[in-house]
Amino acid sequence: MENSDFNKASNLKAYKDFNDYINIERWNSFYYQLKEIIKLSPKNILEIGPGSNVLKNILNEYNIEYKSADVDKKTEPDYLLDIRNLSSIDEKFDVVVAFQILEHLPYKYFLPNLKELDKVSKKYVLISLPVNGISYRLNLKLSKYINLDRSGKIPFLNTKLYKEHYWEINHNYTLKTIRNDINKVFNINHEYQCKENPYHYFFILEKKTVDPKP
Repeated sequence: MENSDFNKASNLKAYKDFNDYINIERWNSFYYQLKEIIKLSPKNILEIGPGSNVLKNILNEYNIEYKSADVDKKTEPDYLLDIRNLSSIDEKFDVVVAFQILEHLPYKYFLPNLKELDKVSKKYVLISLPVNGISYRLNLKLSKYINLDRSGKIPFLNTKLYKEHYWEINHNYTLKTIRNDINKVFNINHEYQCKENPYHYFFILEKKTVDPKP
């Protein structure tokens, strides 16, 4: 293969990988992730499952010390470990985030994993979870002052689970059940479904007992 052909093939693969993983809905979720993190003014952050390292690259521009933990060494994490072993990390972080991560293990690990997140956080934990169901969005702009924008999931119209997920909100476990389990470990500061990507549901959590400042 000629160099030009090889480069073209590489570029096409890179584009396909980008378009498949970082689609416009996911970019919208990145916006909300960053918005919630930066709003808390943390000095440092730990991300569980960094994926494409988008948060790392952007948060560095805001002088937020960033570290990550993952079982996949390809993401080059600072801590190569399972979320179930976070307590082996010998430092704590102002904010700990796990976006679209917890559903990759059976639900029996959900509560224990929340406790692991609690152990490495000084104050805040941010998570997002997938919402099962048929998506809808209605955007109707009638005038400068009248703009109807609604989106969400129809919960009783369940869809097939993503192949790497063990569970999702409204698939085997209701939002109420999940919220009740979260409340056993954290105080829920606020929660919402991402308007532009209703597959993602965000929880902004606060520790029940905040670590004293050194």
